[in-house]
Amino acid sequence: MTDVDVYFSFRSPYSYLATPGMLAIKKNYNINLNLRPILPVAIRTPETLFSPANAPRARYIQLDWPRRARFLGMSDKWPSPDPIVQDMTTLEVSEDQPYIYRLSYLGVEAQHRGRGPEFAFEVSHLLFGGTRNWHEGDHLEKAVERAGLNLGELEAAIKSGQQIKEIEQNQNFLDEAGHWGVPTFVINGEPFFGQDRIDTLCWHMAGLGLKKGDKREMELKVTNDLQASENSELRSRLDEYNEPFVGKRETIDLGYAIRNEEGDLVGGLIGSVVWTMLHINVIWVSDSLRGNDYGSKLLLQAEQEAKKLGAEFVRLHTFSFQARPFYEMHGYVVISETENFPRGHSQYLMVKAL
Repeated sequence: MTDVDVYFSFRSPYSYLATPGMLAIKKNYNINLNLRPILPVAIRTPETLFSPANAPRARYIQLDWPRRARFLGMSDKWPSPDPIVQDMTTLEVSEDQPYIYRLSYLGVEAQHRGRGPEFAFEVSHLLFGGTRNWHEGDHLEKAVERAGLNLGELEAAIKSGQQIKEIEQNQNFLDEAGHWGVPTFVINGEPFFGQDRIDTLCWHMAGLGLKKGDKREMELKVTNDLQASENSELRSRLDEYNEPFVGKRETIDLGYAIRNEEGDLVGGLIGSVVWTMLHINVIWVSDSLRGNDYGSKLLLQAEQEAKKLGAEFVRLHTFSFQARPFYEMHGYVVISETENFPRGHSQYLMVKAL
């Protein structure tokens, strides 16, 4: 079976963000997914990481990873305590590092028992999931248990400290693969760097015929007889595929109506909040109400409610003969245009940050 090695640091927020994808890969592809822990760059080369020249990169990471976590529906809390013992006023990294070595050694032993990716998932979610003092009590024990392992057994195995040799070897293998960062996935010597390259890795593995359940094209038949009852099945199958990457899809429907004194519908809005996005599907007011801010009231109410529900963005479509200037007045920007759709017109995709 083909090996896919994932080079991983228990202090890296991007390694943490990759863990749902790691489990999805292990589940959906005929591969051996091997966890290869390495030490963080803060331990290996602190003089490089904390140099003035590297300050813009460090600032960007602190901005980007929590944003990416929220986009994926994952926790954006930095571990407490930090797996690296460091004086944050001087940036001096302590010679005594009980946390990161312990976690990395445990990760090596988890991989020896065939549960490396599961261990990385559970422990990373413990660290970055907002649990304070994760190293105390039974927090780590329960996380390891969820990964299908026994912490006492792993702790006994790391007493010798021999795992450092394998960790150093992992670093050498990563260097040989032509990369330096984590998470990096390596298959047949080819590296795929970053939690946002998992989809590219999946595409690559599918091209190698490694996806479970793959059949030769000649054995399949495409027909035009999809049943109405199968529509929901297709959507649920896609949601199952997406879930390890972005979390469970929860759709919250929004609907607002404007009625006259007789109770007749004279305007309204239909939308839904999915993950961090408000999708506005329909907004309409009758001709008699236009120019009286009713459309603005509908839009504002939907945005305010969506923001309370955790939405960070809004998206909608409008045609060139509809309401582009109206939406632009409310802060929406065009990010794409489909020309000649419908014929003689254009359709715009517009978004706004809440």
